[in-house]
Amino acid sequence: YDHTHHTKLNLKEPLPGSWYPLVSAIKWLMYVDRYQGLDRLMAHDVDRHAYYVAWPGTRNQVGCGMSGNKCIFGERRSTMVGDHYPTDLYHYDVQTGACVPFRVSDSEKSQFAHDGELIVYRAYNGPGQAAVRAIPFNGGPEVEVAARDAVEPSVCGPIVAWAEASGD
Repeated sequence: YDHTHHTKLNLKEPLPGSWYPLVSAIKWLMYVDRYQGLDRLMAHDVDRHAYYVAWPGTRNQVGCGMSGNKCIFGERRSTMVGDHYPTDLYHYDVQTGACVPFRVSDSEKSQFAHDGELIVYRAYNGPGQAAVRAIPFNGGPEVEVAARDAVEPSVCGPIVAWAEASGD
């Protein structure tokens, strides 16, 4: 939507697949899409209407969030730990193209949410070992928000919410 002219913009043709948007920054739309048999972090240059694999990898990637030039994404390891594939987080700078490790741990991370300051997610370490965890967007230690198998966490400022099964 163009706020200046109050018109809808169609920047590109719809792509097939199971992609979901992370957010846009500067002139980039970042998302994860199934491409060449892998879930990959993709980037779309809204000025040139070009899209490409943002960070090439040989393993499935998951999107976490974006703020300014910084895109945080996860990449699943190729080797299982117990019954899951751990997800390592990376910081990708869309302006410089630099990509550096952000968080390495043995949990499989999913269901990401962020508010530009904090990233929250479901962390699974094996049967009976799931929790809601968080890490500041600018780095720092990972913290446990809830030591329970909760789903669909959400964050807004100092408030983190999630859903739990009622047991009924």
